[in-house]
Amino acid sequence: MLTHPRPRPSAAHVARVTALAFDRARGILISCSHDKALYVCNLQTHRLFGSYLGDSKLTCLVYVPETNHIFVGSGAGL
Repeated sequence: MLTHPRPRPSAAHVARVTALAFDRARGILISCSHDKALYVCNLQTHRLFGSYLGDSKLTCLVYVPETNHIFVGSGAGL
């Protein structure tokens, strides 16, 4: 599960969403945004699986379902 010491109280992005990934088999939607947040949501229960809050705008993501890994890029090049 993704966690971060500064999670937001809700799973609603407050800035432009820059990338989405969908895993039909697991029923999850992954999103990242210019608000520096990445969210992993369960589409069946509408609950948040996990989140990550970066230090700069998140610009892209790659999800690898075979290994259940998420890679995210930021405006800072990290």
